[in-house]
Amino acid sequence: MNEFIVIVESSADAQTATKLAERVLVDKVEWLENEQFQYFFRWSGLEENTEHSCWRDIGSFGVAMLLFT
Repeated sequence: MNEFIVIVESSADAQTATKLAERVLVDKVEWLENEQFQYFFRWSGLEENTEHSCWRDIGSFGVAMLLFT
């Protein structure tokens, strides 16, 4: 399973961004359907068992430079 990290300003942004990305994937990948998402990938934050991370918290993860290098 692939994991995609979502970094946003708020929970609402995470919901909007992931739903938009899923719509684009379904539109562009012929064989992919909404019901299949749970089997191929999941959205997550930088910390284990989170659905997204906020930009304001990036420094506390010690990965800010990794994201931009």
